[in-house]
Amino acid sequence: MTNTDKIVILYQRLSRDDPTNEGESNSIVNQRRMLEKYAEENGLMPYESISDDGFSGTGWNRPGWERVIELIEADRVSALIVKNLDRMGRDHLRVGLLLEQFEARNVRFIAISDGIDSASGNDDFTPFRAILAEWYAKDTSRKAAVGSRAVLAVLRWQKLVRVVRLQEREQIGLTRQPDLLLAHSRHGVTPSSGRASPKLPYSRRNASRRSSVQQQTSSGHG
Repeated sequence: MTNTDKIVILYQRLSRDDPTNEGESNSIVNQRRMLEKYAEENGLMPYESISDDGFSGTGWNRPGWERVIELIEADRVSALIVKNLDRMGRDHLRVGLLLEQFEARNVRFIAISDGIDSASGNDDFTPFRAILAEWYAKDTSRKAAVGSRAVLAVLRWQKLVRVVRLQEREQIGLTRQPDLLLAHSRHGVTPSSGRASPKLPYSRRNASRRSSVQQQTSSGHG
């Protein structure tokens, strides 16, 4: 099959983690428009658009991507165009092997945003971009896991604080009654027994005064 009988594949992918992933999202539409514009401006036709909407780049079991590989292995593809390298996948080893297979099958590979075009010669930065794409995927997953653990830790801490505060309030309610304590203290009554506490110095002074008054009364009568 000659190149004139082959087609150009425009491949788009959107991660399943994208919050706007409902139906065929705007991200997929925008990718397709970019690829179609590039293909038409550079005479890369006829083309076929294939997409995987809602699939992570860390996995390769994607229906759209499997269709791409099927067409390439059937020798029906002259070029594969993507927006950037990580739209194809985030596993740099797999990406490197695929690029070698594309070259062996005379499939031109273009990543528009990364400035990669296999027809212009090998790009020395391609392996590094693939490594960065894989690192980004792993770092995103790690941050998501750390964030989940942090949220759980905060929730546990908040629950503990509420329990401690509740216990403190219950304890305060049982042992602290400011108005009652103040009234008891004025009348010399302890909250625990309800009895007047002895005030020996004060009692002794009263007894001394009564004795003095009695003596004065007795001497007056005499």
